[in-house]
Amino acid sequence: MIVAVWLGAFYCAVLTGGACAQPPVVNKSDIANLLSDARSIKEEIKILTQKQWNAVEENAKVKFHPAFDGEYHFFIGEKDGRVAGYVVMDTVYGRRGPIQYMLSLDPDGKIKEVVLLDHSERLGKPSAMRRFLRQFAGKTARDKLRLKKDIHAVTGATVSSRSISNGIRKAIHVFNEIYMDNRRDHSDAAKKRGRVSILHY
Repeated sequence: MIVAVWLGAFYCAVLTGGACAQPPVVNKSDIANLLSDARSIKEEIKILTQKQWNAVEENAKVKFHPAFDGEYHFFIGEKDGRVAGYVVMDTVYGRRGPIQYMLSLDPDGKIKEVVLLDHSERLGKPSAMRRFLRQFAGKTARDKLRLKKDIHAVTGATVSSRSISNGIRKAIHVFNEIYMDNRRDHSDAAKKRGRVSILHY
């Protein structure tokens, strides 16, 4: 099993009064399902440079959270020597606690699917949340990805809907800064800005 590293526990305890979710445990099948076209999958752990950090905050119009934005876990699916897709894991803070999710993207950075992993609050009816998450499919960093713009909130869960929307907008801009602005071999890029693990599925 792949254990997602949940960073900033100390900061989370301080900032939220101890209302911190446990790190999610993600089965290999969860990643494989999101990267179903891939023959192989590898994990890259990325840390943004200060320049990239500033660019994301400016372009996404968000502020990074000290408890959740220390580093980013990307899973890269490959087939026949080409990238088949990406998955990024992220955590945002909702109304009552952390909300952890996975975002899958195609090779050009278009959102394919959003999957909730763990959360410590009620997010409306499951069917309403599924409809909410489906709104992100097909969108890119060029879209607004904002409530009351191109995204509609879940009734009764506006704060959490806004947190998830802001997190997805941030995550896709992080993805762009790392992968889309410099189209090059991911292994070389990771050696300079993070770590690489080859996963066998």
